[in-house]
Parts: sequence; structure tokens; C-alpha cells
Amino acid sequence: NVHETYMTNLYGSHNVLLASSGCPTVLTASVAGLYGKPDHLAYCASKAGVAGFTRTLALELGKFAITANYLMPGAIKTGMTSPLWEARPEVADIWAKKSALRRLGQPEDLAKAALFLASADGAFVTGHGLTVDGGHQRCCGVHAASLLRASGQFAAHRPDEATEQVGGVVRTRAGFGMTLKTEGRT
Repeated sequence: NVHETYMTNLYGSHNVLLASSGCPTVLTASVAGLYGKPDHLAYCASKAGVAGFTRTLALELGKFAITANYLMPGAIKTGMTSPLWEARPEVADIWAKKSALRRLGQPEDLAKAALFLASADGAFVTGHGLTVDGGHQRCCGVHAASLLRASGQFAAHRPDEATEQVGGVVRTRAGFGMTLKTEGRT
């Protein structure tokens, strides 16, 4: 993800500068680049790299009136994710319930966000990551824990931290945390 992003923007920016200034750049990172995800080290690291690359690109290209921003999609029903959602509808349902809007995102949701960042309305926005996740980030600490507890898949956070259980959510000094139970293990 990072190498292709770098090469595309290096050559693309050069061509844009030759043609005219003021052309916006909108890249795609992921919320996974912010928080990480077990068993997805390379993906999460590459998406975090895209975010850092874009923030720096905004600083480099700002003097040419070129904005650079990135989208951070959450659970979006795309060609890549549709097979998962269709094979495991219960997983799709859990992810939809984690969202404040109670649905999975659609490609059109991302397209509209990108259009804003690329439009004259977004001309003074640069170096910014726009989260397009239906409010999942805002809900996931409390709401996801409640869902998982109700389904019997919730366990306490790290035992070495001071914890307090509040309505099915474990509150630690660091914030909210949860651990999923899988096959009898936590």
C-alpha cells in the first residue's frame, strides 16, 4: 500500500505541477491504521503509512495550492468485503450494530466524502484524515462491549490494570477495553 501510494503520488504530483496547480489529492487509508487489528499487521501498518505519507504530502504540496487528504473507511461493503458479509451474515449484523448509524457503509459513502475533499468546498482542508465509518469509532468502546457481553463473548480487560465494570463495559485507567472469547480461550 505505501510503496504504490508513494510512487503514484510522486509521479502524479509531478505531472499535476507541470499541468497546473490547485489539484486535490485524496488517498485511502483505513481506521485499521489508527487502532490496529490482530493478525493484520502488514495491512494496519501500511494504512498508517498512507496516513503519515498524506499528512507530509500536504505540507510538501501546500505551496502549490494542492491539498492532500485521506479517507479512513470502516466497515464498508465493497468487492473485497462482500464475500465475508455474505458468507457470515451474523458478522455483518454485529458490525452494523457497532455503527451509530446501524448499517454497513456503501462505496457511495466513501465516494461522497472523497468528492467533498476534492471539491471547492474542501479547498481549505489539507493533511486531514476523514473517518467514514458510520460512527463506529464513537460507539465501539461502549456499544460493542455491550453486544459482545450479551452474546457471551466478553471477558475482562488485562488483569494487571485497575478495572471497574460498568454496565457490561470494563473501564480501565487507559479507557475502555474488551477481549473476545474464542473457543474457550480469552
